[in-house]
Amino acid sequence: MELATSPSLYRLNVVCAWRDSDGDDDFNLEAVMDLASGLAPNLREVSIVEIWPIGCWRYDRRRRELWQGLPGLTGKVAGSLTSWTWVGCCDNVGTKLRKNWRRNTDLAHLQHLTIGRFHETHLGISGDEMEWIIQNRSFPRLKTLSVALTRDDLFDDQPHYVKNAVSFFQAFKPLEELFVYGPIDTQIMESILSRHGQTLRKLTIHPQEQWFSNVNGRTANNPPMKFTKDHLSQIADLCPLLEELSVPVKRNKSRASEVELYRCFGKMKALRYLFLILDCSNWMVWPGNNQEHNRNPQFDEEDQEIVISYDSGTTNVTRAEVKEILINCAVDESLARSIWNTISQNKEGRQLERLKLWPTGTSSYPRRPQPFMVLVEEMSRSWLLERNPRDDQVDPIVGELGKLSREYRQVQMHLSDDFGGPTEKMFRSVWPCKAGSKDWRDDWSSFPLEVR
Repeated sequence: MELATSPSLYRLNVVCAWRDSDGDDDFNLEAVMDLASGLAPNLREVSIVEIWPIGCWRYDRRRRELWQGLPGLTGKVAGSLTSWTWVGCCDNVGTKLRKNWRRNTDLAHLQHLTIGRFHETHLGISGDEMEWIIQNRSFPRLKTLSVALTRDDLFDDQPHYVKNAVSFFQAFKPLEELFVYGPIDTQIMESILSRHGQTLRKLTIHPQEQWFSNVNGRTANNPPMKFTKDHLSQIADLCPLLEELSVPVKRNKSRASEVELYRCFGKMKALRYLFLILDCSNWMVWPGNNQEHNRNPQFDEEDQEIVISYDSGTTNVTRAEVKEILINCAVDESLARSIWNTISQNKEGRQLERLKLWPTGTSSYPRRPQPFMVLVEEMSRSWLLERNPRDDQVDPIVGELGKLSREYRQVQMHLSDDFGGPTEKMFRSVWPCKAGSKDWRDDWSSFPLEVR
């Protein structure tokens, strides 16, 4: 207790759980909240990571003991935090915030707020929880907000989600940094830009949707919001100070429509750091989407063959659609340089300093054949491009991110055993064997950008 209540305690990082692997109740969260409520007089920064320990479910049937509180907590002195981070792995993040944000924890001085999650798209704060936050808490000095959202509609429709999200972002004073992950639509994004655009220096918008099929007779198949030229133009017009941006860009086999999206970033005059998530997915063939969709009439009979099959009621994936996915996820150094050049040549204002490219979306298909994953692992590469500090050098400095990990995974997949037969035939229909080639990995390349 002497250390916990020390006037020197300024920052606290804690891992907590409901119950640990040995079956002992974990009260780390409650203890931290006691400290943040005034027991630690100079505590200003709190970071909480909630985990689900291996084996803890074996003790689910036992009732959890009541927290007795730390000695010395009177409630007469209010804590005053400047930074709060909560990263949760359970589906009641918002509920726990409502329970643990106590009245004697002063949030009036809070400058940085993070309500995050791990990779599960169903976690975050729901529309009802957003409504509770804006009605019961205020953050007059907040500068940075990072938040994970969820529709929370697995069992019941949530018709007011968008309305609550709009009100949530409008309730904050104009922010300098904003990071949003989860269900986002045009209305939510427009509310973000209209309220905070003029002051934003960093912005991350990662639209994500949870997919499920036949839960209580309901199916969710809303595609994540796709950024258009109009969306990116809005960011350019409404965010004059924006220096750092992270958004997804829908890949379209390097066609002119995709190139136009890259050109939009050149209109962002203050932009210096850009992280593009190259979205290679095709929501029409995602599991859970049982809507009928028209196959491309240009597909020949062979390309109409089903190569990835799901349960009845969902859409299967044809050979042609898999080929499109592979073309989109094939990101080599040449394509990375072309994207950099397209942005830089159209750049107004400050020069682009750094560009990160991360292709994603292929992992959304369950029951993926192993050969399909072999191809994806080889061709789906991430890149970091940085402006060369030398004045006499125009070309950027380029490096592949995660190269060693990719090469290790490829060895583990036993490439030579997995490539052949129908997979090779499909691959060769897109990338024929080059003269003198001895390995298919030397034959593929990204489709070049259609630059007019």
